[in-house]
Amino acid sequence: SLQDPLDKYVKRWNGFVKLYRTEKHVGLIEARTTGAQKSMENKNLFLFWITNWLSPLLIRIALNRKALAVPILDGLEWKTLEHTNIYETQVPEQELKKENVHHESYWSSTHAGGLLVIDRQWFFELGAYGPSIRVWGAEQYELSFKVWQCGGIVGWIPCSHVAHAYRGPRGHPSYIPGIHVYQTSINHLRLAHVWMDEYVEYYYRREPAIRTLKYGDITERKKLRDKLQCRSFKWFMENIAYNIL
Repeated sequence: SLQDPLDKYVKRWNGFVKLYRTEKHVGLIEARTTGAQKSMENKNLFLFWITNWLSPLLIRIALNRKALAVPILDGLEWKTLEHTNIYETQVPEQELKKENVHHESYWSSTHAGGLLVIDRQWFFELGAYGPSIRVWGAEQYELSFKVWQCGGIVGWIPCSHVAHAYRGPRGHPSYIPGIHVYQTSINHLRLAHVWMDEYVEYYYRREPAIRTLKYGDITERKKLRDKLQCRSFKWFMENIAYNIL
């Protein structure tokens, strides 16, 4: 158990590092939201524990509090620690035509999910992560859609690199206890019905087996979207994710 050793380790930081434990296992997404709620700072940093990459991300947030700043993610092969490319794609031509210097951020329609910096107040204005999006899966899309459609930007920061090694071969998503349905399917359906408008049909075409799957009450999330006066998903596809049409 890490409980006692971790408590002792945290004490070395003289109160600068706070350790909070939930009463039960809540999974990755709810743990991040809990940490954000406990935070007293104006910026939230979500990451797997890595050093020497923070400053470029904070600069981006300082320039625009509604920016979601993401480092370039470099993969490490889990057996050999050999460098691999896991989230590397080509920068859209329209982005390259902008008068960016090589170290400035590039717009991205979505982000990888586990490593990002966002203004704390802005994060909660957006409703944090959806309370019924559990364990892991789809949270990166939900947050990306919300940021873009509600007036913010998502940007990759070339000066910030993070290497991430998975602890083994990528596993399968978590099942919901008692029924043979992946929790990630529920997560994706909830975000699709709140944020994707008529484009939800494209998701069903890709995953026809889940068309009749119940995904719970999304009334409050839709009210939040209306309150924030967020743009349509059609706008998102035509102006932000234009390169995948």
